[in-house]
Amino acid sequence: MGNPIEKRRAEKDASKKKCHENRGTYLSLALVFLALVGTGISSYLGFQTFTDSSRWIIHFDQVQQAPLRMIASLQDMQNTQNRYVKTGDNKDLQTYERLKIFAQKHLAEFHLLTADQFDQQIGSIHLENLVSAQIASMDKTMADFKKGNRQKAIQNIRLQAKDRSMEHVLEIEDKLGDDMMIGRRKLDEDKLGDAGLSLSLCFISALFLFLAAIYFILNDLRNRQSSQKELVKREETFRRSISSIKDYAIVTLSDKGTIQSWNEGAEKIKGYSPEEIIGKNFSILYTDIDAKDGHPETLLKKAARQGHVEDESWRVRKDGSRFLADVVITALKSETGEPLGYIEVTRDVTQIKNDQKNMLRRNENQLRALMENANDAIFTMDTNGLILSSNLQGEKLLKTPREEIVGRNYLEFSLPAQRGRAETYMGKINRGEKPAPEEFDLIMGNGETCSVEFSVVLMQLE
Repeated sequence: MGNPIEKRRAEKDASKKKCHENRGTYLSLALVFLALVGTGISSYLGFQTFTDSSRWIIHFDQVQQAPLRMIASLQDMQNTQNRYVKTGDNKDLQTYERLKIFAQKHLAEFHLLTADQFDQQIGSIHLENLVSAQIASMDKTMADFKKGNRQKAIQNIRLQAKDRSMEHVLEIEDKLGDDMMIGRRKLDEDKLGDAGLSLSLCFISALFLFLAAIYFILNDLRNRQSSQKELVKREETFRRSISSIKDYAIVTLSDKGTIQSWNEGAEKIKGYSPEEIIGKNFSILYTDIDAKDGHPETLLKKAARQGHVEDESWRVRKDGSRFLADVVITALKSETGEPLGYIEVTRDVTQIKNDQKNMLRRNENQLRALMENANDAIFTMDTNGLILSSNLQGEKLLKTPREEIVGRNYLEFSLPAQRGRAETYMGKINRGEKPAPEEFDLIMGNGETCSVEFSVVLMQLE
């Protein structure tokens, strides 16, 4: 398995590269968001201006209606006063009192509506004085009539008819309305200028951000297209390089083992053309026994778990012939570690193994010839002391045919008194020690004994 630190570093590098590639997209999205915020602010300011205008229209209507209702109440009071003086009906007196309350209520309402405007408050006070004087004059007429002084009451009515207080009230009301319109127009101009400036700045900012976002998006697209072209170019170069390799079969597999690509080396070694093999499972290349035992699937699982796996086993060509394959399967994984597929690299080592066997056979023959022609008696034994072979000098030394020597334990040729020492000597050899040669007495085939220098060399066989 790979080094965890190196794996973590590779993951961080991949993450940094991905963030760098997506930086333009993130910046573009941020600019688009800011543009949308600017547009929202512009819309909000426009809505606020519209809302303020709507509120002012309602306020202006209320300011206009309050004095008009008050003037109507005064006129009704005056008519009720004249009718009361003429008929003396007490119902008119009650109506007069009720209209008086309404007039005072409308006057107070008007005073409250103009409380936030100093110029309007001055006009409101002036209007209040005129209305109060008008009401006081009518109250005096009503009081004189109730006292029975009808002539004086009629005289007061005639004076009221000549009085221009009501006209002054109307003039003040008109002037207040005009002043409100002028003030409102000036205020609207100021607000319109501020709103226009704000809207212009927001629009320009939003437009700039939008254009900047478009620029970054286009630039990011160009960079991505350039990276994509470079990636395609590299992939094409890699694919051609892989395809041109003829000594190795390089095959890409899906995560399920389906063959997805097939180079010239694979066609040369295994006999299938790309059209014949792509889309099939790679288990078709294994022997029937290995395929039945699930050996191909086992290799993929090991590669997914370990990162790669090596295998040396028999494979089957298209024509049914077999070859000994040295295979390395490497897992291709996603950033999360999930297997995306595999790359299988196969080399035909049949001839190499045959050459090695032939060389080993030649070496064995040479060694056997050297042993056979040696001047010393040479025996080969296993670790238990069983004699495996003997040369000609061994036969002469033991005065025993070679066929009778092979298969017997070397202790059978030792004197009983020396067998313990011989076993100790062989134990040292088996433990990897290199003891000095020792002298032993051997029993020959004719029953006689001979003294020999006994030396053993441990041979490690692959």
